[in-house]
Amino acid sequence: SQGRSDHDLSETPPAATLALIHWLGPALPAQVWEIACGNHHITNVLRAHGCEVFESDLIDRGDHVVSDYLASAAADAPFSPLAIITNPPWDQASDFIEHSLLVHQPRFMALLLKAQFFHNRACVNLSGNPLTRPTHTLPVSFRLDFRGRRNPAMDCTWFLWARDLVDSHPRFEALVRPVLGL
Repeated sequence: SQGRSDHDLSETPPAATLALIHWLGPALPAQVWEIACGNHHITNVLRAHGCEVFESDLIDRGDHVVSDYLASAAADAPFSPLAIITNPPWDQASDFIEHSLLVHQPRFMALLLKAQFFHNRACVNLSGNPLTRPTHTLPVSFRLDFRGRRNPAMDCTWFLWARDLVDSHPRFEALVRPVLGL
């Protein structure tokens, strides 16, 4: 549609990733696969906080592995145990979730999606299935400006699939705007 980026590219503002990192604290995975890396916005923040990040994307935009994640096999995962943090193409988010959880079975996965992602009929099966239901819902309490126009209008939520964190982290918590540079 008009105004949307090619291939549904929505560059993640650093504050979104930083809010997730602050919430995770020491539970931040040391190794992460960024499966829809775009122009490296999530990766740059993760690396600044000590993560080793393997990047891949369907579109060749620079120095990352070019591959179709939705056609990948479990053996293609760069790390074990596997952790995924990404902002997937929103028009394929359901496919990314199902493929990740059913094929790759990561120990940890965090996807940044529109806040109303589960408000449609197509996603009811995801939330109703114990294998694909998120373990944590972290609404971003500030709007994200994906286009750099200084008029953020998008409400987003980090959805996590991280059974190891169920006992140590709240299952629902609004993330506050972090102070950038920390």
